[in-house]
Amino acid sequence: WDAALFVIPNVLYNYYGNLRCIQKMYPTMLRYLEYLKSKEKDGLITFGLGDWVPWKATTNTDYTSTGYYYLDNVLMARFASLLGKDATPFQKKAEELKQRINQKFFNSEMNTYAEGTQAAEAVALYLGLVPKEKEQAVANKLHELLQTNNYFLDFGMLGSKTVPAMLTKYGYVEDAMKMITKTEQPSWGFWIEKMKYKTLSEDWKCASSLNHVFLGDVSSWMMNTLAGINYDSDNPGFRKILFTPHFVKDLNWAKGEYHSINGYICSEWKREGAQVILTVTVPLGTEATVKVKDQIIPLQSGVHKLKFNE
Repeated sequence: WDAALFVIPNVLYNYYGNLRCIQKMYPTMLRYLEYLKSKEKDGLITFGLGDWVPWKATTNTDYTSTGYYYLDNVLMARFASLLGKDATPFQKKAEELKQRINQKFFNSEMNTYAEGTQAAEAVALYLGLVPKEKEQAVANKLHELLQTNNYFLDFGMLGSKTVPAMLTKYGYVEDAMKMITKTEQPSWGFWIEKMKYKTLSEDWKCASSLNHVFLGDVSSWMMNTLAGINYDSDNPGFRKILFTPHFVKDLNWAKGEYHSINGYICSEWKREGAQVILTVTVPLGTEATVKVKDQIIPLQSGVHKLKFNE
């Protein structure tokens, strides 16, 4: 939870291109990292809620908390560089934590982290903990876990953010779609189809609050993956837009729109016979790149209609 101190300023910078929040919070971030350093036990952070409200499979909290401690330092290194400060101490600390996590929690023969849960595999990929040469193998293991569970999710809050995104990143978008569109418990579809919820539940067992959002990152997955609207971290504030739509088999069309600080962005696709027609809106004064499978198409501002063969 406390990683929000670093994550939110980073998100604000990516979406708005404004350093004000980072500048304001930087001294507090420094003090918090010193606090975490004082709480380390054998190089690990051993407290936190971890993959909160899981369905059945539980994931080691020391692993997830230390993983997010690593992320804190990765982001702090970025902030230091953006503010013209020395990023070296944070880069060094991040590398030390990464090595410690892999030493303690990674089984390189089984390609599993911690208990080998869906969340454990996805968190490692999402945070960038996995050695480069092992990334696809860990992603394949995540896919295997989903497949052997009949495409049912088995995670909590951290898994809800990372599992769909990492399945997509490593070539399993159709499998992510199968999981997301399940209507039996546990699933988002169960809330909608069976429970008739109008808001988001706190847990998969439907036994708590109906006013929580932390299992709701699936809506971001729809925007980022189905519509494919994404920022370019090297050009914050959507000065450059990345369109990465996925034409999943279960859908005939998808549309997403976002009113960015630099103007209205829209991505819409639909099937017409053997083709998919993608229409994207790129705001004035910005540029974009469309990535569909192995095709990369640069675009300037305007409305563009592109055709892709299935």
